[in-house]
Amino acid sequence: TRGPLCVSVTAGGWVSAGQSLTRSGAGVSDRVWITGTIGDAALALALGKQSLASGGSETRWLLDRLHRPTPRIGIGQALYGLASAVIDISDGLLADLGQIVAASGQAGAIIEATSLPLSPAGESYPLDDRMTWALTGGDDYELCMTVPQAKSDRMRRLSKEAGVSLTDIGCITDQDGIVLTRAGVPIAGPSRAGYEHLWSVIGEGDS
Repeated sequence: TRGPLCVSVTAGGWVSAGQSLTRSGAGVSDRVWITGTIGDAALALALGKQSLASGGSETRWLLDRLHRPTPRIGIGQALYGLASAVIDISDGLLADLGQIVAASGQAGAIIEATSLPLSPAGESYPLDDRMTWALTGGDDYELCMTVPQAKSDRMRRLSKEAGVSLTDIGCITDQDGIVLTRAGVPIAGPSRAGYEHLWSVIGEGDS
């Protein structure tokens, strides 16, 4: 991290035995859901790099999404007993969903591109760019979760009760890799899944 000062903060807490939500419980045919909209923080970052961050209300909203993400605490607490696995989208949807797939011992997932929830704030930008930001951008800190298909109606009710959008974007499968589709037809995905941490680039056992 560039700069003369780097501050690291760690927060700890407790959860009742057997009531934690982990990344490791996803099963084949579980549906993949996400909260809110994704790709907003990545778009804000792109705007900043292009020196366009002094725009109107939409730009200010996007920058707020980057610098002040909304913690989905209420939804997170309500997911116990509903979700089989949960992760926050910090490194990019493809990368973080990949962590759920790996931790759960599953082969892969299918993501329907037309189902990705994109905010109106980015509508003036090319759709392909917006989808890439949504799939790989990260920093939105929305929740990605897997839920047994039989509980889909409960998820829709939860969305209305909590006043937070919940979108079904695909499912866990027994086929290798995360496959991106458009209207059910496989399409080429982005060249990378998301942010790569230094430890994942170096690899176990390397110096």
